[in-house]
Amino acid sequence: MRPDSSPRRFQRSAVSLRNSARPRFLSGEVVFVWEGRESGTYRRRRYSPKASRTDATRRPCSMESMKTADISKVKSTHVALLRGVNVGGNMLPMKDLAGILADAGCTDVRTYIQSGNAIFRAADGVLEGLPDRITGRIAKRFGYQIPVILRTTEQLRETIRHNPFLKAGAEEKMLHVFFLADLPKAQDVGSLDPKRSPPDTFVVRGRDIYVNFPNGLARSKLTNNYFDSKLSTTSTARNWRTVLKLFELMTV
Repeated sequence: MRPDSSPRRFQRSAVSLRNSARPRFLSGEVVFVWEGRESGTYRRRRYSPKASRTDATRRPCSMESMKTADISKVKSTHVALLRGVNVGGNMLPMKDLAGILADAGCTDVRTYIQSGNAIFRAADGVLEGLPDRITGRIAKRFGYQIPVILRTTEQLRETIRHNPFLKAGAEEKMLHVFFLADLPKAQDVGSLDPKRSPPDTFVVRGRDIYVNFPNGLARSKLTNNYFDSKLSTTSTARNWRTVLKLFELMTV
């Protein structure tokens, strides 16, 4: 069959197969392939996607040619832990806290109880300097300074996984976690007095301080101010039930 006398549908099939890396044919469809100027004929065969791919389509893509995602724009889930909210006159409605986070670029903001817990999603570009921005906006609007500490879902998971007092059989209702803004130095951790407030006991792990208050924390000397002054950082505490609930909300 000569190209100049072939039907139009065969002409289109041959042109598509010659010029396209991925011809628009169904697998198994009969097509006519132009053999070339030397033979001057078409060859009739069934289309096979694997067989029709060119060397270019079979060649693996190089990393240089791939458009990688902008990691700074990938959102992850975090919790903002505020210290001293709605106690001692530092009143902060949770709807206002949610609004402050949204204005700062956070999304899917949810708050839990009135003690200053906000779960949200944000990209790395938003997270940079976020605690200071939240503190600044609260100060500007309400007139007082509130420390803010962030944790990711995985960080909170690790906090729950490594509670030493649970393994020792302590009552959950007596357990608290002090979340630190910074990783304390080893010498500062060594300066903490384990006998400061018996029978209260504590264990420092990374940026977490696990505390067991057998008689409650109301009269304990293991306070935020004590840990902050000794470890040269900022802390905020949550009871174990709140820690578990926050993690649950972060993972739904």
